[in-house]
Amino acid sequence: MKYQINLYQCFLFLFFLGGNLLTTEACDVTLSNSTGTFTSPEYPNLYPSNVNCTWHLQAAEGKVIELTFDDVQLEAEFGGLCNDSITIADPTPGSEFQPAIFCDDGPGWPRHPIRFLSTTNQLTIHMQTDNTVEATGFSARYSQVLPRTEYIAAVGTDIASIVRFDRFSTKGIQHLPLPRSTRPSALTFDPIRAYFYYTDIQEKFIARVNIKDDTHDILVDDHIGTPSGIAVAYITGLMYWGDSSRNEVSVSRLDGTSRKYISPPDPGCETPRAVALSLDHRSVFWNCRQSLMRSKADGSELVVLVNGLNDVKTLQIDPYDNVLYWINALGDTADLERINLNGTDRQQVYRHALFSAFHGFTMDSFALFWSHPIDAKSVPCRKR
Repeated sequence: MKYQINLYQCFLFLFFLGGNLLTTEACDVTLSNSTGTFTSPEYPNLYPSNVNCTWHLQAAEGKVIELTFDDVQLEAEFGGLCNDSITIADPTPGSEFQPAIFCDDGPGWPRHPIRFLSTTNQLTIHMQTDNTVEATGFSARYSQVLPRTEYIAAVGTDIASIVRFDRFSTKGIQHLPLPRSTRPSALTFDPIRAYFYYTDIQEKFIARVNIKDDTHDILVDDHIGTPSGIAVAYITGLMYWGDSSRNEVSVSRLDGTSRKYISPPDPGCETPRAVALSLDHRSVFWNCRQSLMRSKADGSELVVLVNGLNDVKTLQIDPYDNVLYWINALGDTADLERINLNGTDRQQVYRHALFSAFHGFTMDSFALFWSHPIDAKSVPCRKR
């Protein structure tokens, strides 16, 4: 009988040892399925102390990785440092994706990135914890997707539609109707979910339309004045817009929930018309009437990037050169200017009377494009 008990105890020891070995192996794995999910150790229970886990996501050649965190509960940030953290990085040399580190989700508003899109076919997720406070960890899912496709688009105010075309219109001009809109104004695109996000300054709402099935959703329609500019951080799952009549810049999740101010009306940013995001979506830029502003994605560390301007109309970040462009109206003419994102090397790029009454502009890797409300044309201009 004594021998049988010892044998049973030995079995229990091997069982639990085997469980620990499985947990260790699950913390250093390569995931290469077309879609899948993974979680932190012991999720949804508390994760152990001193976790040091790495998940390697590998997509097929010609595809990139879409990564979504559905739940994140880590030890709270303390003193500006992440005691327990998740790090997202692309190990490919020369990748445009910058490593991102985050801790917990803030109360009622996301402090950490929610969704990531790699620029190559690899992505690495690393989780590290200390031995003080444990939480439930995270649950994430991934999928292999085609790289995002970029084209030029504008809102047509005459027939309330989105106009799409390539830089030489070789594929023809396509119209995407906006049946709930009477005066669309600003436009941006989420290449992960294939949604156009747009504003309407007459009906006073922010909405989105899916280019695959034409599904329309009204996202924000309260406390809206003149939503003149919009930008979508499809990497982090956030939406930003400027309201020129309410003198405020707001941010929310992509579905319009968890709204907060990036620039509330109290400080007096006059007529913000446009919002732009850095390539990694960690910084947000917007214009006041006579200045350009920059802050972190949550509105912290506010900086006046350029001051003493006359009348800023719009701004755009060149994703290829990482330079901020804007138009400064000067009576009957206007300047197109640019500056590095850190506020250095301001330059005048172009001056033309068309800019004094322009509607908006964008760019690709070769040229600048702007629309003019008088002749309803978009004109390319080669960048310097």
